[in-house]
Amino acid sequence: MWKQTQWLRWWLVWVMVGVLVVSLISFFVTLDTLPAKIVIATGKPSGQYYAFGNNFREALFNQAGRDVIVKETDGSIHNRELLMADEVDLAIIQTGSVSLNGTAVVAPLHRDVVFVIARNDRGIESVEHLEGKNVILGPMKSGMRASAVHVLSHYGLLDRVKDQGDISFDQMDDVGNEHIDAAIVTTGLDNADLRKLLTNE
Repeated sequence: MWKQTQWLRWWLVWVMVGVLVVSLISFFVTLDTLPAKIVIATGKPSGQYYAFGNNFREALFNQAGRDVIVKETDGSIHNRELLMADEVDLAIIQTGSVSLNGTAVVAPLHRDVVFVIARNDRGIESVEHLEGKNVILGPMKSGMRASAVHVLSHYGLLDRVKDQGDISFDQMDDVGNEHIDAAIVTTGLDNADLRKLLTNE
């Protein structure tokens, strides 16, 4: 069963890559010429966007015959800034994290889910229990942080948690971070860092 699930997961990833390649080629065909090289703004090397960018790079190179560069970034907000400054040709952006005005959506990739992850021994059983706690919101220019801010604002807790600054949820179990109580994480279900964190005791 596990092998079937893994096979299905990878099959879905490559289906998404294929759809994106076709959509992107169709998009670029409407332009006068393809860029000599195509730069994609993704995310942190440990993140899902960066991993997807690397999968996409090979497929796009094979179809378009252009060099493809996967650019490491801080996340969705940073990606949009780079796109609007013409420093990249494509940007992976979390829906709802930034304004899409002035951009063209080529293709959706996957659905992101908001998780509130808490240590077992901190007495956190609901969002309201985050009050006064040390919480990771995500890197400063990431869509993850933007989503976390929305969640906390909705519950009236934005100024009532202890923001842990410019770190990612995958650092929660690092030595020296034992004081961190929780993290608000927006990502896809296939995120390897998320699965690793959830399986740690």
